[in-house]
Amino acid sequence: MSVRLYALSFSAVLASLSFATAQDSQWLQNFSEAKAKAKALKKDLLIDFTGSDWCIWCKRLDKEVFDQPEFKTGIEKGYILVKLDFPNDKKLVAEDIQKQNAQLQTEWSIQGFPSIFLADADGRPYAQTGYQAGGGAKYLEHLAEKQKAKTLRDENFGKAKDAKGLERAKILSTGLDALPEDLVLAHYQAEMKEILALDAKNEGALKAKYEAMLDVAAQKMVLDELQQKFNELAQGTKWEDADKLMDDYLANNKGRKRIEQMATFHKAIVAIENKKDFDAGLKFVDAAKAIDPTSEMGQQLDQIKKNIEKMRDEQKKTGDGGDGKKDGGGK
Repeated sequence: MSVRLYALSFSAVLASLSFATAQDSQWLQNFSEAKAKAKALKKDLLIDFTGSDWCIWCKRLDKEVFDQPEFKTGIEKGYILVKLDFPNDKKLVAEDIQKQNAQLQTEWSIQGFPSIFLADADGRPYAQTGYQAGGGAKYLEHLAEKQKAKTLRDENFGKAKDAKGLERAKILSTGLDALPEDLVLAHYQAEMKEILALDAKNEGALKAKYEAMLDVAAQKMVLDELQQKFNELAQGTKWEDADKLMDDYLANNKGRKRIEQMATFHKAIVAIENKKDFDAGLKFVDAAKAIDPTSEMGQQLDQIKKNIEKMRDEQKKTGDGGDGKKDGGGK
C-alpha cells in the first residue's frame, strides 16, 4: 500500500471512530431519528438549540449541567436528548443536519441560544427553558416542574376525546392553558381552530380569545418572513429594495400593529445605513414607537433612539451633518 493510500485509509478509520463516538453519545442530531427512538422507548424529547463553539451560556450549560454525571444518569430515564447545533465551525455538523437545523430554527422561531425545549415523542413542545444555575441535580428538578404542563395538557386532551361540542371546546382550552402561550401559538393551531369552530357563536366566551391568538400567530409568521427577507437584502446591501419591501408590508398589513411597527423600524435602519440620514431614521423610530408604545419593541425603542442620537452626534463631529449631507465647514 502506498504512503498516500495508507494515509487516506488511516484518515477514514479516524473519521469512522469519531462518527461512532458521536453516535454512541446520549445526544442525537437527527430529529426524525430522535422522535422514532422516543416513540419506541415511550420517552419525551429534550431539545437543545445551541451554538457549541461560540455561545458562552451554551458552554456553561454543557459544563455545569449536561456534562454532570447526575444529569446524565437522571435524564435518560425519561428523555431522548437532541442537540441542534449552530456552530461557527461548520465542519462540526454534517451538511444534511445543518439544513435540518436551519429549518427547525425557522419553524420554532428560535431567537437566542441556548433554547431548551421539552417535547413529546411527536415533537410537540410543551415547555421551554434555557440556562439555569445550580448543577445537574437542580436542573432535573427544574425539568420535572416544567413537565407538569404536559401532564395537565394530556389529562385534558384525554378528557376531550369523549366530549362533544362546547364541552369539548372548554376542555381543550383548559389543556392549552397549561402550556406557554408562545408554544401554543406556534404548535397548537389545530386545537385553536377546532375550539373556534366548536364555539362559533361564542357561547363559551372562547371565540374572541382564540381569534385574537390566531391573529397573533398569523402576524408572527409574517414577522418572521419579514425579518428573514430584510436580513437577506441587508446582507447584500440592497437598501432600496429593502425600503420598498417594507413599504409593501406596510401597505398589505394595515391595522396589524406588530407588523407595522417592525416594518417602520426597519425603514429607520434603511435611512441610516443607506444614506447616513440619522434625522430621517429618528423620525421613523418615533413613528414606530407611536404605533404601539406598550409593545416589547415599543419599550425598547427609547434606548434605540438614544443610541441613534449618539451615532448622529458622533457623525457630525467627523463632518457629516447627520442628514445624509456633508457640512459645508461653515462656508
